[in-house]
Amino acid sequence: MTLLCHCGLEANIVEHHDNYRRAYACCPKRDEIACTYFHEVDPPFPQKAMDVIDDLVADNRELRDVLIDERNNQYWIQQEDMVVDAAIRGDVARLKSRLELAYALVIVLVALLLSVYFRYAL
Repeated sequence: MTLLCHCGLEANIVEHHDNYRRAYACCPKRDEIACTYFHEVDPPFPQKAMDVIDDLVADNRELRDVLIDERNNQYWIQQEDMVVDAAIRGDVARLKSRLELAYALVIVLVALLLSVYFRYAL
């Protein structure tokens, strides 16, 4: 692969020590007469690396889909739990009011029985 700079010359490909294993293409001229051409040159990935990357991307998508499904399932379970909790709270409130009514009736009946007992006992 031949890269041409803005001057039309074949660009030099250089590896710089500051950025390990990164190659750059630049104008072969030096100093003030050089053009501003600068391009990063990445070597092509080997096919084995591309296959591994493709497999990892596919696995990532699959895991993301599983995570989204689990999150949605959790959301619907929470919604169902909220409905059940509301129904239970309503049932508890009704039972509590019935219990209070039954307790009041027991007190009235005990008072009535005591009044009848003391009326005839004396």
